[in-house]
Amino acid sequence: MNRVTRNIAAVLGAALASLLTASVLLFFEARTGQPLFSYSVADYIPAGAVAAGIIASAGLLGGGLILRLRPAPVVAIGLVLVSAGTIYLVQSAQLTLQSAGRVAAMDPGSFVRFLAYSTMHSPLQFGDPHSGSSTSSASSALNPNAARAIPQMGAEGDSNVQSISSGVQGVVASQDMGTSMASGTQQRISQFGDGIQGMSSAVQNHGTQWLVMALQIGGFSIGGLLVYSFLRSRPFCDDCSLLLRSKGAQTRYFSRLDEINGSVEDVISKAKDRRLQLAVQSHGARGAAKKDKQAAFASTVQVSRCMRCHAHRMDFRAMRKSGVGWKDIPVLGYTASSYEPIEVAG
Repeated sequence: MNRVTRNIAAVLGAALASLLTASVLLFFEARTGQPLFSYSVADYIPAGAVAAGIIASAGLLGGGLILRLRPAPVVAIGLVLVSAGTIYLVQSAQLTLQSAGRVAAMDPGSFVRFLAYSTMHSPLQFGDPHSGSSTSSASSALNPNAARAIPQMGAEGDSNVQSISSGVQGVVASQDMGTSMASGTQQRISQFGDGIQGMSSAVQNHGTQWLVMALQIGGFSIGGLLVYSFLRSRPFCDDCSLLLRSKGAQTRYFSRLDEINGSVEDVISKAKDRRLQLAVQSHGARGAAKKDKQAAFASTVQVSRCMRCHAHRMDFRAMRKSGVGWKDIPVLGYTASSYEPIEVAG
């Protein structure tokens, strides 16, 4: 299996583990009515998604160790995409469960079919389906008709009176027309304001939805990215890009600085001459194999092997006591590789 195939297999393993974890949590969430995957602390801390991501990351860890994979940087992008797809499935299923209820969780088989249906016909909406209707409703026509305020007089009336009556009627009609136009303008302004308010509400609702999903994606990604970082930090073969398998380690303790300095000089000088087996033997011949109360310094030799090309690697590091633990002394570390076998004894 080549390097590309290993990385693809690792991402697929992470996807399967994520799908299984999310499905199990959603199933019990539907059966009990208690939020599991969607559980949050202080409204915006996705504790359920973080816990689910850590559980699902076991698939990537197991696959990486079995394949001896040192994941490529692009795998991190794949893990984030897997998290996004998982959250999409979870959100779609939870929205559909609001209408289906516990009926969807009668048994695992029917629930799997329910998950497939809810994902393929997701109720998630990232746009405003009513944005067009609010715009069209705002373009209603004004009413051009005016009420008839002045009644018609008889034919026997004086012509001047009729003329005056017609003039008054025209003035009143003009006033009514102005009132109607003003009312129509106010209506347009009101509808325009309602449209802006509706757009603001839609943006706010969708913004909240995006924020919740982004937080869940980030929380679910934590577990996978931690495993990714762990696998990247492990010793690996430069030629094969495979994780090395440990053959053993050797630790020695020293009470004085001059003692560990002598051991460091001896080990590094032999390692630089490519006499790695002799360097390991020289390390074991100095210091104490067991830690006592006077121990203030320590050194460790770790021997690993590549399972493909059978190259051996020796990692040497020196440490000083710091509180209850040990702290590395970086300038005294050394790493070397060789195709000659290296054996290590405790």
